[in-house]
Amino acid sequence: WAGAAFVAPGTPESESSYYGLMTIEDIICGSADGAFPGLLRLMHSYLDSLAMRLEDRDRINRYLELIRVRAEGSVLTDAAWARAFVMGHPDYKADSLVSETINHDLLEALRQISAGEAAAPELFGDIDHCPTHAARPHAERKVIRVGAGAAAAGASNADA
Repeated sequence: WAGAAFVAPGTPESESSYYGLMTIEDIICGSADGAFPGLLRLMHSYLDSLAMRLEDRDRINRYLELIRVRAEGSVLTDAAWARAFVMGHPDYKADSLVSETINHDLLEALRQISAGEAAAPELFGDIDHCPTHAARPHAERKVIRVGAGAAAAGASNADA
């Protein structure tokens, strides 16, 4: 939970509605009761007021969508993804030790993802996180899955 301060126009500061408990999802996406619009809605309103190229707005929208799905918890954060990769690695012995092999495979998986050679749906969902990779169809990329059921090919958690 995160505490957030917001006030409706004309509301005295002394009223208890000035403060409210909000989740990260509420802060980013807006509260369910509509009392707080959410940072994304405010950002979209601001962006709507700007004159910008469609390509630029599309790129910004992709990043804002990533922020939204991360706030909702429907995709993993970078840290959660890396933890799941390590814990699902065939060489991990649940002893809190990350071997050189696991570390190498993790870094190789991250290199492949950042180069657009592999997709990581648990990390980005259906969002193409890098516009330069959009020209390369998802079907041509290997998919790196994390967790206990991950296949072992290429980097230890990657399947071709």
